[in-house]
Amino acid sequence: MTSRRVVLWATLAVLATPWSALGFGWRSQPVVVSRSYYYAYYPVTWSYYYAIPVTYMPVAPAVAAVPACPAEPGLYAAPTAAPPSTPSPTPSRPATTSQKPAPVVRESTAYYQAFVAAPRDSAPIADDRCVVSFWNQASRDITLRIDNQTRVVPRGRGLTLELPRQFSWQVDGRPTVVERVPPGAGAYEIAVRY
Repeated sequence: MTSRRVVLWATLAVLATPWSALGFGWRSQPVVVSRSYYYAYYPVTWSYYYAIPVTYMPVAPAVAAVPACPAEPGLYAAPTAAPPSTPSPTPSRPATTSQKPAPVVRESTAYYQAFVAAPRDSAPIADDRCVVSFWNQASRDITLRIDNQTRVVPRGRGLTLELPRQFSWQVDGRPTVVERVPPGAGAYEIAVRY
């Protein structure tokens, strides 16, 4: 009989227990997570103070120490007055026979700029030839003479040719320029400006 009572009381105790107290024991319940933010407000407090008068006391002046015995005579040189000053003449620049010429400002005489560029096409080119582009950056149309062939390039436009690695070109009566494109360079560009 006592074991039945124990079982009965244990069953009643389990049934009387609220389900939330069981946690994850007999059945799973979803976990609810909540956050709340609290803002702390501090009250404004006023503080009062009283001005206390401050008095300053003067400090006693420092007294220079006087040596007990005077210095021996003859140790130092006797002071003498300086002679009167005379105005010195302004030094003049000595005349030299070899005058340096004044610097002269000149504009750059280069009317073009040449540089190696990456080839635009992937078409194979023979090793002794390369793609050369001439770009007209002048304010007018220019006439190019490239390896004894005359071409007109409008302003703001370009001309692309396949040429040997060493070629000559000339612009509108200027001196002839001989270009040597380095081996391995697939393209070469020349920008002409006036």
